[in-house]
Amino acid sequence: MKINNKGVTLLEMLVTVALLSVMMIFMYKLLNGISFEKDNEFFSSKNQDLRVQIIDRLEGLNDDNLIKSITNHGSFIAFYDSIGAISSRYTLNITDDRKAVYLEDGNTYETVDYWALDGGAYFGDEIYCDDIDSGAYTFYRCLLRVFTNNKDNSYDNNNAIDDIEFYYKISY
Repeated sequence: MKINNKGVTLLEMLVTVALLSVMMIFMYKLLNGISFEKDNEFFSSKNQDLRVQIIDRLEGLNDDNLIKSITNHGSFIAFYDSIGAISSRYTLNITDDRKAVYLEDGNTYETVDYWALDGGAYFGDEIYCDDIDSGAYTFYRCLLRVFTNNKDNSYDNNNAIDDIEFYYKISY
């Protein structure tokens, strides 16, 4: 029996390097996906309590059924006591530095509630609010778009995981 004392051939070395390269590419993609999910989870949970407070407070404005219409004014939305009213009952505003939103009493112009973001900013100067008339009710869907420090959350690619969305059902 003849024993090969020459060592590893060049072909064997190339095959080994190629297999290791394929495995490294697979591992990189796998770990990169985990990192992306972890970043999103961190940023979405960071302001979770704040989002819950804002949504509960805003949806609770109509517990007494006094809100009859909502108007989108771009940088703020106004909640009215009656359709066609001149002065609003409440307004939801974004601060100039886009780091917080506040609820203002429409009669006294005093700040009722103030919510500051931790590690992010509200998107632009706009609060989006759409209404859908369904006969006996008007449904309002309002959206505060939030940018966090997440590298995957940019002006052109806003992930909705950290946005604040709330709904109203107003009867006539």
